Amino acid sequence: MIFLMTARNKTKLRKLWVWNDDESNFYESKIIGYSLHVCCGKSLVGDVRCDIDPQDEGVQKADYRELPYSDLSFDTVICDPPWFSEDRFAQIHGSPSLKWILELKRIAKKRIIIIHNTLFHIPQFSLTEAWAVNSKGLLWKVCGIYDRNTLPIADW
Repeated sequence: MIFLMTARNKTKLRKLWVWNDDESNFYESKIIGYSLHVCCGKSLVGDVRCDIDPQDEGVQKADYRELPYSDLSFDTVICDPPWFSEDRFAQIHGSPSLKWILELKRIAKKRIIIIHNTLFHIPQFSLTEAWAVNSKGLLWKVCGIYDRNTLPIADW
């Protein structure tokens, strides 16, 4: 999932990044309840799917840093974000902007699944599973599964 940037600094979906059936089935098996797939590309995983650049019918247009969904509206939120977005660049160079993780946390009622090259600390969630996933023999990914351990006080 190495992203190639265009002249305008926009990322376009590459065929290499599309999950194969085994990978899709694995991620799907980790979903509990009603689900949202953020940065879904061409994947069919998830009850609701969104992407900044929808490639298929039924995919909603949404930026993963400002998701248009209500708080705690999905049991599981799965996200395979750009690996070298401006957020990741900022993290590497000393000024992290991980707003997208706060957005996932805001809308996930029970579980967050993040496919990336690293694991994250997400307040109010515990890392319950971590998997190394090999995609097409070319790329190793880390799949972190985080389960909510507390609800916001307003929901108690």
